[in-house]
Amino acid sequence: MLKKISIVFAALMLFACSSTKPIQDEGGAGSYADDVVDIGISNSRSFRVGMLLPLTGVDAKYGQGMKNASLLALNDIKNPNVVIQYYDTASTPAGARVAIKNATAQRAQLILGPLKSTEVSAISNETIYQGVPVVAFSTSPEVLQPTIYTLGLLIDEQIDRIVTYAVKQGRRNFALLLPDNNTGISVARAAVKSVNKNQAALKLIAFYPQGISDFSNITKQVIDSGISYDAMLIPEGGITLTAATAMFAYYDKAYPDVLFLGSSIWEAGISAKETSLQHSVYPSLTKAKGTGFVAQYYSVFGEKPSSLYTLAYDAVILADKLSKATGDNLLDNITSLGGFQGLNGKVRFFSDGTNQHSLDIISVDAQGGKVVDSGDIYFETVNEALEPIDPDTIYSIPHIIGKDSSLAQILIYGKAIDFIPQADNFTSMSVITTEQNSL
Repeated sequence: MLKKISIVFAALMLFACSSTKPIQDEGGAGSYADDVVDIGISNSRSFRVGMLLPLTGVDAKYGQGMKNASLLALNDIKNPNVVIQYYDTASTPAGARVAIKNATAQRAQLILGPLKSTEVSAISNETIYQGVPVVAFSTSPEVLQPTIYTLGLLIDEQIDRIVTYAVKQGRRNFALLLPDNNTGISVARAAVKSVNKNQAALKLIAFYPQGISDFSNITKQVIDSGISYDAMLIPEGGITLTAATAMFAYYDKAYPDVLFLGSSIWEAGISAKETSLQHSVYPSLTKAKGTGFVAQYYSVFGEKPSSLYTLAYDAVILADKLSKATGDNLLDNITSLGGFQGLNGKVRFFSDGTNQHSLDIISVDAQGGKVVDSGDIYFETVNEALEPIDPDTIYSIPHIIGKDSSLAQILIYGKAIDFIPQADNFTSMSVITTEQNSL
């Protein structure tokens, strides 16, 4: 094992250069960026990249794993013009601020990372001021804006992919079963946008208390509402998912009358033996090369990698592509690549910071699941970000269960919408002038 590791790192460090002394924290907390390493030969053609990772602190395990993955990617691309410098965020926003000062002082042209949204927010002002684009690993859309992108898989994209697939299968009336938390609201917003884009109808949103295992009460409320739907989205996994779908099956709400839809979280915790989940579908990152990476990482580092590590590998692949792109405007190059192939399939970036992945659609069967709709094909046909919610042009108004309707509408739409709930009839509405920022 040690021999394998030595061979890989010897190959990488053939290009090692000395690094300048990192900036110290003015607050006296010491340097957070003391692990600064250059990989590559610095020359006039060098493309200098700063990778911000939590190499110490509570997230150090993930930071070190992502650094390892990026080193494997450097070995694979064999591009001496790509110069990677590593900066420790110490798993904190304060550490991220020191790390970005070091990166810009050492002439980084592109920033990869940080990992968490709070760290991305901490560096955004500095990177915008310095004119250095960021490709982060966060999955929080709130931190994204022009020049701040992410490789992370966003909720909007997942929900749009699965809703669009369901509409193509003839499903027109949607229901959402959501945890009553920020994730539930984010999923609801994404579903509204996608259902609207596909000119389908969102009939019902049912919120349940986070962490419950007994779905009998919320299920009965949904059944008693008398609202009909032919697709239900449940962005939960594990026993929560099986408990929910089993209860709906008890009321004969199951395939083919109702198609259950999931998010990518299903992949990590779904029981193929659960009959209520048969024929259900969910989006999954295309893994054409991912299995090879797992074997490669295990061979070198002696442990199985987290799926999170693949983001760092793909970030180096992106840097390689950008280093070879024509044109002097790096921002234009990031959004005009047309996508690039990574371990997680194809990825492209939009000007608002969001992205698109080549997400496969997996149908659950007794063997676990099979691809029923190729992410590569979908990627080639869809090249646009979802439009923001416009409450004045929505096609349907959902009935809301488990949460105050006005509050839920403000959180989802930005406005409360006055309506009289009637099963299968939600076409007329008037908008109350209660803005989101009045909360």
